[in-house]
Amino acid sequence: MQAIILAGGLGTRLWPLSREQYPKQFQRVASNLSMLQDTVLRLQEVSDIEPAIVVCSEMHRFLVRSHLRDAGLPYQSIILEPSKRGTAPATVIAALEAMDLDEESLMLVLPADHVISNEQQFREALTLAQSAGAMGYFMTTNIF
Repeated sequence: MQAIILAGGLGTRLWPLSREQYPKQFQRVASNLSMLQDTVLRLQEVSDIEPAIVVCSEMHRFLVRSHLRDAGLPYQSIILEPSKRGTAPATVIAALEAMDLDEESLMLVLPADHVISNEQQFREALTLAQSAGAMGYFMTTNIF
């Protein structure tokens, strides 16, 4: 399964903590790590997931790289959005890269700015999603 992490938002809804230059995905909200770091770390506990493709804005590329490097977290690549277009275009551009890597792999698309309070339930949901995806089903999850 190829992980795709969407880290391109400006985090304006978490103002004043989150600013355009340092949006919420780079903030420490639920742990001692940034939300981006928590997202990538959460994937380390799930089997058969490739290092993430991270999609972000040009403005945040160095923040993404430093947050991942500082936490010692692996990633496949960083894709820069040429302009802010939203979730669907960011997902499509990452899907094209994922297909270049392995056109048969399943995709797991995650926002970089969510807090998952029950990580065991998250991992169980991903295991089910992997099984269903292998049978050709499209899966979405909603974990709180």
